[in-house]
Amino acid sequence: VEFLVHVVVVVQIMVELEVVVVVQALVQMF
Repeated sequence: VEFLVHVVVVVQIMVELEVVVVVQALVQMF
């Protein structure tokens, strides 16, 4: 169970980082 929780946390962090990168890319375009 702890392993699954760790995986979920890592996935959430990666998704947040991807969102930040996409937002920065959009800001640079405009």
